Amino acid sequence: MAEGARQADAYMRSTGMTLPDDFWRNIVEARRFAEEKSEEEQEEHIADDAMSFLLQFFGYPASKMDPAVLRRAVDIFYAPEMTAWQPLAGAVELLRQLHAEGYKVALLANYNCDRVFQRMVDYAGFRPYLDIVLSSSSVERRKPDEIFFNLVLERWDALPHEVIVVGDSLVHDIKGGLDLGAFTVQVQGPTSVQIAYQNEQAAAQVRPDAVISELAQLPALVAQWATA
Repeated sequence: MAEGARQADAYMRSTGMTLPDDFWRNIVEARRFAEEKSEEEQEEHIADDAMSFLLQFFGYPASKMDPAVLRRAVDIFYAPEMTAWQPLAGAVELLRQLHAEGYKVALLANYNCDRVFQRMVDYAGFRPYLDIVLSSSSVERRKPDEIFFNLVLERWDALPHEVIVVGDSLVHDIKGGLDLGAFTVQVQGPTSVQIAYQNEQAAAQVRPDAVISELAQLPALVAQWATA
């Protein structure tokens, strides 16, 4: 995060903006604060808005800020994590198989910059196999909010028991799926420190219908439930 913040800071200065020393630290803290508020309120605090609010405190209200510069600064801030992000082993192969077998697949993520998230999907090679791609910043709600999941049901004209929610987070993915009335599968494996902690806290209350340790195990479950 620090690398992108430094680069965004340098870019804004290159456009003639006057910013305090080590402004990049403020960029990092503003994002962390926005993410904490988003998690607490279940309403996504969008990256462009967070950067805009921060700049207002340093003499750059929206009326004085070039929107193109703001967007570019946010893109630069997120660029290092976008290129560093790696999908789980076997993710592309799984999506390709499900797509070939005729299943519709939606990707829903809690992420506060939709255009960056969409680029990550393309960068990972997921796009050809996905029917729906939504980030929380595009709907301004976060998983496990049912509003987010219901968007997929509406687009597919599907009932909850006709879909399977798959994810690594008991709090965001599995709870959301259970509240919806869908089948749920937790993928156990490498995850963030925050999600690992949340999973530990929620393990006694949130119980998925199935747990897998490798993505390659999912197609058999899908086939089993599809014919049940």
